[in-house]
Amino acid sequence: MGATIAETVAEERESEADDEEKEIKKVAVDVVAVLQQTTLTSQARISISNITSFYLKEEDSV
Repeated sequence: MGATIAETVAEERESEADDEEKEIKKVAVDVVAVLQQTTLTSQARISISNITSFYLKEEDSV
């Protein structure tokens, strides 16, 4: 005898929940990647600014 309607519906809902969880995880990974890129970009800008300031001060003192 086949699965009951309730069992079939429960399996479909579980499958949908799994799909939603996978989609949420994909979005979370994308968000983390963007945040990491933004952080790295900010750190690079600060580093370049610090290096530039250092060399400008060195030129002024020479």
